[in-house]
Amino acid sequence: MLEAKINPDVYTLTSLISAHCKVGNVREGQRVLLEMEEKGCSPNLVTYNVTIGGLCKAGLVDEALELKKSMTEKGLAPDGYTYSILIDGFCKQKRSREAKFILGEMSKVGLNSDHVVYTALIDGFMKEGDVEEAFRIKDEIVARGKKLNIITCNVIINALCKVGQTEKAKDLLGEIIAMGIKPDTQTYTSLIEGYSRENNMVKAYGLLVEMKERNLQPTVYSCSAIINGLCRSGDLQQANFVLEKMTEGGLKPNVVIYTTLIKGHVQGGKIEEAIEIFTRMKEKGILPDVFCYNSLIIGLCRAKRMEEARTYMIEMVERRLKPDVYTYGAFISGYSMVGEMLVADAYFREMIGYSIAPNGVVYTALIDGYCKVGDTEGALLIFRSMLGQGVLADVQTYSVLINGLLRNGKLQEAMHVFAELCEKGLIPDVYTYSSLISWFL
Repeated sequence: MLEAKINPDVYTLTSLISAHCKVGNVREGQRVLLEMEEKGCSPNLVTYNVTIGGLCKAGLVDEALELKKSMTEKGLAPDGYTYSILIDGFCKQKRSREAKFILGEMSKVGLNSDHVVYTALIDGFMKEGDVEEAFRIKDEIVARGKKLNIITCNVIINALCKVGQTEKAKDLLGEIIAMGIKPDTQTYTSLIEGYSRENNMVKAYGLLVEMKERNLQPTVYSCSAIINGLCRSGDLQQANFVLEKMTEGGLKPNVVIYTTLIKGHVQGGKIEEAIEIFTRMKEKGILPDVFCYNSLIIGLCRAKRMEEARTYMIEMVERRLKPDVYTYGAFISGYSMVGEMLVADAYFREMIGYSIAPNGVVYTALIDGYCKVGDTEGALLIFRSMLGQGVLADVQTYSVLINGLLRNGKLQEAMHVFAELCEKGLIPDVYTYSSLISWFL
C-alpha cells in the first residue's frame, strides 16, 4: 500500500494495531500509532482504546495509563470502555486499589460504571485476599440502585470457596436468591467444590440435590468435585457410585475424574482397583495424561511393584508423554525403599540428563536410601549436592539424615547436622528429637 503511494486511513491503521496487539506484539502496535501521528493521520478514540487494551493485556498498565493521559491532552476524551480496560488491567496486576482510584476518576468525568467494571474490581480484591473491600463494592452496587447479576455473584462465591470461606459463600447464595437472582450451574459447582475441599460431603451432597430441584443439571465439574471430596475423605465406594451415576446420566467422565479416582484408590492402598480404573478409562477412549500415569506409577512404586511401574513409564514415553520430576521421584523413592541404590542412582542421573531438576523430595528419598544400606558417606554427599544446587532442605530432610546417621552409629556427624538445622532457624520435629533421645538412653 505504501509502495503504491496510497496513504492508509485511520481505520486501516487501527485494524493493523489491533492485529499486532491480538498476537501479543504490542510494541509494533505502538510503533504504528507513533507513525500515524508523525504522518498527520490522527488516531481516533478506537485507535487509542485498542492500543491501551494491548498494553493492559501485556501487563504494561502504567504505560496504558500514560497513553490515556496523552490522548486526553490531545483533546480526545476517554469513554467508559477506556476506563473499563484500565480498571480490568490494574486488577489483573493485583493493583486493585489503583483500579478503584481510576473508577473514582471515571465517576468524576460523568461516566457510569457497569457490571463489567464492578466485577473486575470485586474479582481483583478477592484475589488479593481483601474480602471486606470486595463486599463493600458489592454493597455499593446495590446502594446505587443497580441490581447484582449472577456473573458478579459467582466471582465472589467462587473466590470465597477457594479461600475456605464456603459457609460465607453459602450465606451469599441465600442473599442473592432473596434478591430474585437465579443461581446457575457455576454457582452450585463453586459451592460444591468448596464444601468438598473442606470434607463436608453432607453439605456438598445437599447442594447437588438443591441444584437438581432448581432444574439445573450437574456437570462434569460438579460431579468431579464430589468425587474428589469423597476420595479425600476415603469413601471410595461412594466415589465409584457417583462415577457410575454420572455415566448413566449421560455425562462423560474426563481424565481429571479418572485421575482423582486412581489417586484415591492408590492412597487407600487399593492398587488393583486403581489399575482396573486405569484400564477401564483407556477402554472408553480416554487417554491418560502425565498426571494420570504418575498417580498410578507412584502407587505401584510405594507398593514396591517396580517392574509394573516401569511398564507404565515405557507406555507413557511411547505415547510421547515426557516423564517429569514426580515420575522419576516415584522410581527413585521406590528403589531407595528396597535398597537398590544403583538403580535409584541411575534414575537420578537419567533425570538430570534430561534437564529435569530434582526437588527436595527426590534428594530426601536418596538420602534415606543410602542410610538404609549403611552408606552414610553417600547420604552426606547427596545432602551436600542438594544444598549446592540451591535446593533448600526442610525439617523432614534433616530428620531423615540425622536418624539415618544415628542408626549407623555416626553420632558426631548427626550432631553436626542437627546443629546446622538449628542454625538455619528450622525447628526440629518430634521424630528428630526422638531419634536423638533414643541414642542417649
